[in-house]
Amino acid sequence: MKIFQVSHIDIDLHWTFLLLLAFVLLAGGIDSAIIMLVLFGSVVLHELSHSIVAKMHGIRVRRIILLPIGGMSMIEEFAMPPATELKVAVAGPIFSFFLALVSLAVLALTSNFDVLLPITNIAAAAVEANVMLGAFNLLPAIPLDGGRVWRALRQRHRDYLTATREAVSLSKLIVVLLFIGSFAAAFLFSEWAFLFWNAIVALFIFVGSDMELDGAIFKTASDGLFVRDVMRPKPVTISGEKSLRDAFILALSTRSTSFILTGKGVTPAVISIGPLEKIPQSGWKGRKLSSLHPIHVHVSPETPAIEAWKRMRTAGAELSPVLANGKLVGAVYEADIERLIYLKKIALVS
Repeated sequence: MKIFQVSHIDIDLHWTFLLLLAFVLLAGGIDSAIIMLVLFGSVVLHELSHSIVAKMHGIRVRRIILLPIGGMSMIEEFAMPPATELKVAVAGPIFSFFLALVSLAVLALTSNFDVLLPITNIAAAAVEANVMLGAFNLLPAIPLDGGRVWRALRQRHRDYLTATREAVSLSKLIVVLLFIGSFAAAFLFSEWAFLFWNAIVALFIFVGSDMELDGAIFKTASDGLFVRDVMRPKPVTISGEKSLRDAFILALSTRSTSFILTGKGVTPAVISIGPLEKIPQSGWKGRKLSSLHPIHVHVSPETPAIEAWKRMRTAGAELSPVLANGKLVGAVYEADIERLIYLKKIALVS
């Protein structure tokens, strides 16, 4: 659920966060809810610092998702250069510690005035929240910031996949240590809430680290693959002057739901017949196909396959025209790229 936008970055609230807010309101009242909102405000600023640094390096950031255990920046590039990943990773903890210092200054200025007690309480909560957030994210466990810093540093002596595998192994060790420490605190000091919370964090690290490894294998498997290796030289094309009925007949005969739209003086684009579901059949014959708003995406034979895959995913197209010197020479399909990368992945994991 989108709640607002900052610097063209959507801030989304996961529905489970609303459950947590309701639980906090019932258990601790409005004061606890305010403290929790301060914490998640700090999380938003923490994630925004990652996103802004990423955008400064030309990396697209889709959105930030707020979860009960924190936040996630949905950064488009999952295999950044080591120096860039290092800068993006440290931006979050550095900004959290900066916010803690600012909040500490506010706390010092307001603590002697009773009339400013609400501000004092919020500042105190912000100090605690940002110190905890910055310190927690420095744990050397991927996908936390500390794990990304560790991987970036390891890439000085390792390739990306090896560094990621080492980072995942270290993350699994952190998970074990978290469980041991949490069980000790629970049985020795009756800190059962600490055990419950750390179990969620450990699960997040465990699942997240495996996802990072899958992404690294996917990226490594795509190395050296170009559009020319996977493109189809005879794509299904159709003129934008054709009717919707003509497009549907072509879809039935070719078993395709997307085509390359061509026309005189027009750069080839992608057209999908999906919108036909919402258009009455009585209007198909008299309406031109070009009215369905084609998707303007294209690649060249020398475009890396992973880059073509990302462009199609971003544009929401299942295929892309392949152009050479402005001329249509073929089409590349998202599914074909994924199949070829899957076959290369088998060699990496076996």
